[in-house]
Amino acid sequence: MGRSRVDQPPSVFSELLLMIDPAEDGREIRIARDLVARHGDMGPGRLSEVKTYVDALLADDSVTASDLKGLLNRSAGPAWGIQFDFGADAKAARRYLEALSHGIAQELL
Repeated sequence: MGRSRVDQPPSVFSELLLMIDPAEDGREIRIARDLVARHGDMGPGRLSEVKTYVDALLADDSVTASDLKGLLNRSAGPAWGIQFDFGADAKAARRYLEALSHGIAQELL
C-alpha cells in the first residue's frame, strides 16, 4: 500500500471522521448513529470500505506513525485527538486508528 494510500484516502474516510464520538472516557471510538442516519449513503458497505482501508494502513510496515498522524491532520484537522484520551502525537495516531477500526467493527455487528 505504502505512501500513496496514506496521501490519498478514500473520501468516505474523511466523511466518517466527522461522525464519531468518544466512548469509555475517550479511550474508544463509537460511530454516531444519529449522524450516520442523517447521512443516507453511509451504510455497511462504506463503513467496511473505511475499515478495510484503516486495517491495511495499520498492517503496512512501510507506513510510519508520522504518516498516520499526517493522514489524520489532513483528514480531520489538527484537533483530531482533542476529544479522545489517545493524545495527538504520532503514536496516538496509531491508537486512534486502531480504535476507529474497532468502533466500525462494533457498528457492523
